[in-house]
Amino acid sequence: MYNEEISLGSTVVDEAMLDIKFSGEPNAALQAFNRARRDLEWGERALYNMIEIVLNPDNEIIGGEARDPLEERTDDADREMAAKTAERFLKEVTFKNNNSKYMLMENSILVASGVRSNIQRALDKLLPVLGNEGEKVCSVGAVLVVARAYMLLKQTPKAKAVLKRVIAHPWSLEDADYLEKCSFCWLLLADLYINQNKSEQANGILRTVLQHNASSIKAFEFLGYLREREQKFSDAAVNYDDAWKLSRMQNPAIGYKLAYNLLKCKRLFDCIEVCHQVLKAYPTYPKIKKEIMDKARMSIRS
Repeated sequence: MYNEEISLGSTVVDEAMLDIKFSGEPNAALQAFNRARRDLEWGERALYNMIEIVLNPDNEIIGGEARDPLEERTDDADREMAAKTAERFLKEVTFKNNNSKYMLMENSILVASGVRSNIQRALDKLLPVLGNEGEKVCSVGAVLVVARAYMLLKQTPKAKAVLKRVIAHPWSLEDADYLEKCSFCWLLLADLYINQNKSEQANGILRTVLQHNASSIKAFEFLGYLREREQKFSDAAVNYDDAWKLSRMQNPAIGYKLAYNLLKCKRLFDCIEVCHQVLKAYPTYPKIKKEIMDKARMSIRS
C-alpha cells in the first residue's frame, strides 16, 4: 500500500505526484491525492490527477494490441460510472474560465465516456485547438485526447496523422505532466505501428520514449511484446522484467507475460518465483497457476 503523504510545498511535488499516480496501486494513489485536494497550492493538481486515475486506473494505451489476452474489457456501466466520478471531481476545480487544462480535462471525460455523441463533441472543441496539419502543435495534451477519440471511433488513419504531429515536437524534461502526455502520444503511435506489423518503426519510437523517460513501463512492455512476437523469449523476458519491476510488481498482466517468457526460455525457477509474486497479490489471477507455474514444475521434475 502506498501510504506516503504528498510533501506539499516541495519543489519536486509534480514528480512526487507522478510517482504516486504510477505506483501501480490506483486506490492508494487516489487516497493520497484526496489528502491534498483541499490544499490551496497543490489541490487543483491533485484533483486533475484523481480524474486521470479514475478514467484510466491502469494507465492503459487505448487501442492496444500488446495487451494481456486475459484482461477484462471495461464495460459501458464502468465507463459511465468513471465519467460521472470524474465530472464530480472536475466541478471542484476553482479556476475554470479560460483554463486550457480544465477544457482539456472536460473533453477527456467526454471521450472516456465511450458515447459516440460525446466523443464527437470533444472533437468539435479540440480540433480547432490543434490547428491545421503542418502548424506547430500548441497542446500535446489535446493531441492525445483527439487521437484517443479517433481510436474509439475506429478512425485509425486520422489518429495516426494527429500523433505524427508530435514527432517533431520538442521534449521537455522540466514539466513532468508535459513529459507524461508526450510519452503517451509516442506510445499510442508505437501501438498503432505494432498493430500494422511495422516493428522497425515501433522499435524506434519506443527507444526514443525510453531515452527521455527511462521509467516508462509501457515502453518496456511493448518492447517485450515485440521480442515475444519474434520468438526471442530471452530478450522479451528482459524487457518484461524491467516493466515488472517498474510497476512495483503490482501489474498482474505484466507478471503473467514475464512468467510466460521465462517458461519459454527455460528459466523455470525464475518463472515459478514470478508466478508466486503474481498470485500473492492476485490469488485468483486466471490461468497463471495451471498454464505456467504447473508446467514449469513439471519441466523441472522431468
